[in-house]
Formats: sequence, structure tokens, C-alpha cells
Amino acid sequence: MIPSESTLSAAELAEKQLKAYNTRNIEAFLACYSAEVEVYEFPITLTYVGIEKMRERYTKLFNEVKNLNCEILNRTVLGNYAIDQEKVSGFEDGIIKTVCAIYYTENNQITKVWFIR
Repeated sequence: MIPSESTLSAAELAEKQLKAYNTRNIEAFLACYSAEVEVYEFPITLTYVGIEKMRERYTKLFNEVKNLNCEILNRTVLGNYAIDQEKVSGFEDGIIKTVCAIYYTENNQITKVWFIR
């Protein structure tokens, strides 16, 4: 059974935004986030707030990195948190980035993200 949009778990939201990221579908990607999403560099450095800032950053990334791909190396779910160890590739210089992303979900949206780089 496919869960309705109103019942997506933290893991399902993380997976949904990952699929949109890998296809560079900005609208599907942003649909997973709240309008007031907060994005941090772990543990407490606020990078930006709001879906429009996210749109700016990810539209640029999606347009510039044509072979962008994120692979989940490990995912842990604790209640409203999905914690992903990610391998991001596709950059022209061949660099592969490994990051940890922590997604916090409320009301069927990702409301906070922390990146550990």
C-alpha cells in the first residue's frame, strides 16, 4: 500500500526529496520542504531560512552540475528524524563529496536540515 501524502514518514520524505534531487526536479524537490525551512551547518550555524533561498541555491546547483547524483550510503530513522550518510558525485572536477544530512520533519514536510561536511 502506498501511503497518502498526509502520512509520509521522515524516511519517506527523505527518499522523496532524494529522487527529486537526482532527477534535478526543483519543484518536486522543494515540495518536500516547508516554506520556512531552516538549513544549518552542524551543529548550530544557520546557513539560510526559507524555500526561496533554497530554490536559488538548488536551481543553480541543478543547472550547473548536469550529472549530479546523490547515493545514500546509510540511513537511520529516529522518530521525526532521517539521518543520511550521502555520497554526492557528478562534478566536472571529479570530486566526490561525502556528507551527513539530518532531516527533521513536521506536518508532512522537512522543516529543518543539518549538514555535517
